[in-house]
Amino acid sequence: MQNTCNGCTLCCKLLAIPELKKPLNTSCQFCAVGVGCNIYPNRPLSCRKFNCLYITGNLDKKLKPKDCHVVFEKLPNCAIYLALIDPDFPNAINEEVVKNQITQLLQNKFSVITSSGPNSTKNLMLAEGVTQEEVWTKVNQAYKLMNL
Repeated sequence: MQNTCNGCTLCCKLLAIPELKKPLNTSCQFCAVGVGCNIYPNRPLSCRKFNCLYITGNLDKKLKPKDCHVVFEKLPNCAIYLALIDPDFPNAINEEVVKNQITQLLQNKFSVITSSGPNSTKNLMLAEGVTQEEVWTKVNQAYKLMNL
């Protein structure tokens, strides 16, 4: 059975939504925290393009973002995931279930970038054989694709 949001609204807090002028790490005005999006059928394009690994990858229930406090987002057209950490839970990245997921992504040839916001230190974990320059080039290309 595929995972669903079912009360998880962490992406509505952590992600920037340019169309709504919503910055990172602030609750969206249309988010009913713990319930869902009040404009889901008409949500902005950046929300529609969001690719949550918990939903698309059918991860272990322990990796539900509202519970583990980390949102894993797959960037388009590249082998890179963002691990967006809830700044209210900065140590979430050190939880065993999160570390295991990052290890699994690396073993599957995905690079991972961890961040808890625009002013935080970005931690880049490279898949084998990939350079830092290659990752940042692909990140920039992905953001252009997403029009962000």
